[in-house]
Amino acid sequence: MAATARGHIEELPSGSFRVHVYAGTDPVTGKRRRIKPMKPATILRIHSIISSALDLAVRYDWVSRNVARNASPPNPRKREPNPPTPEQAARLLNVVFAEDEEFRAPISA
Repeated sequence: MAATARGHIEELPSGSFRVHVYAGTDPVTGKRRRIKPMKPATILRIHSIISSALDLAVRYDWVSRNVARNASPPNPRKREPNPPTPEQAARLLNVVFAEDEEFRAPISA
């Protein structure tokens, strides 16, 4: 049985690379299914879980060291806060005051 390609590497105009990995063939369409890349936040969460599990394994002497410490996970993306403007906040409070008697009672007492 001949081996089939499990994916390919694409060079992007920026000079970086994108890896395409195939997850088999769709039984209905017959097309190759691609594995979608994970977002950095997902990779960080997975790395944290694996690293914590390995830390515990080191503590119980099940393994000699935590190899996850050698990995370099992506840096978390910091998002800028996007608070409502004073006008939007006032409009929201006016709607809540008009429609919710329970919300209004503790504030106006």
